[in-house]
Amino acid sequence: LFGRSEENIARYISWIKPHGEGRVFYCSPSHNAQSFENPALLQFMLNGIQYALGDLECDDSKSRAEVPVDPFSVPNPYPVDPKWMERGGFIDDIEILQALFYTGHQLLRGRKYPSGPRMLEELLKKENRTPPKLPAQKEHSTPAENYASTVILADLNQLGVGRGINVSHASGVLISPDGLLLTNFHNVEAGDRLMMFAVTTEGKVLPVTAIVAASLSDDLAILQVDGKDLPYSPIGTTNPDLLSEVYSIGHPFNQFYVSSKGIVTRYRAVERDRTGGTDNESPSVMQISSRFGLGSSGGPLFDSSGKVVGLTTSQTLGQYAGSEVQQRFHNCIPASALRKLLELSLIHI
Repeated sequence: LFGRSEENIARYISWIKPHGEGRVFYCSPSHNAQSFENPALLQFMLNGIQYALGDLECDDSKSRAEVPVDPFSVPNPYPVDPKWMERGGFIDDIEILQALFYTGHQLLRGRKYPSGPRMLEELLKKENRTPPKLPAQKEHSTPAENYASTVILADLNQLGVGRGINVSHASGVLISPDGLLLTNFHNVEAGDRLMMFAVTTEGKVLPVTAIVAASLSDDLAILQVDGKDLPYSPIGTTNPDLLSEVYSIGHPFNQFYVSSKGIVTRYRAVERDRTGGTDNESPSVMQISSRFGLGSSGGPLFDSSGKVVGLTTSQTLGQYAGSEVQQRFHNCIPASALRKLLELSLIHI
């Protein structure tokens, strides 16, 4: 019971051994609930329990392997399936979670790409704030193109001294074929991000190489990823009208590429500058009825023509003190704020 896949890769930390007159089975398989829907994992744990109870005999002598298996020294065995769109939208969330884990650690071992704090330091040093160059904007983008331009934005972060490294994820959208990516600033500002990378529906891994522009008050960031000839979606020139239809794509709660349709319910005036000032030129937050959750931050909001008209960012809960939540307000950053960041190449953090 070494917890390895058929490719001889260590998936789980586990061991067995005789102890006195009894037996010990130790297993720390996963903190993701979806893992326990995997029949192979359930059988693995059942075997271990039966071993500990004495109902299953197996070789529990010390491992004869002279060199332990290094799970990060081999090719990623869990590529994102490039055919999932062609199969009517079927996607395996567990495979993608495993892909993010292995891919992230492989990239980290290479030490080729900068950390989040380093990219923020380089951004603040920039003197030339030339706006990023966007391609000619398409008048229409298909749903398949919108899905292809939406990416999983993953990062590796340190859990604490001696506690290992965690891989978490958010959402983002590609807006140029040469790797400009829009997301929320809160997805990149934490100081524990060892590195970041994006993954497309085709399984392309795109390491983040720089933060091009950022606005803390608007909760926006433009990233540069390492890639060429990438799928992208155009950005809307105006904010969508009230009651107009929009749909979001994101990755809530480890469920990847979830779409939700809704309408623009209102624009809410707020002071969004967390540094203490106000930005009177910024529009109010756009609120929508389309639902999204944790992991969807930075995901694109599309209009009926397939243009990016906003980014999902947060939720506000409506409830009386001590009562159940009565309503959720879904907040987005509107297209005008995206355009302002792109045209001015702001550094406002």
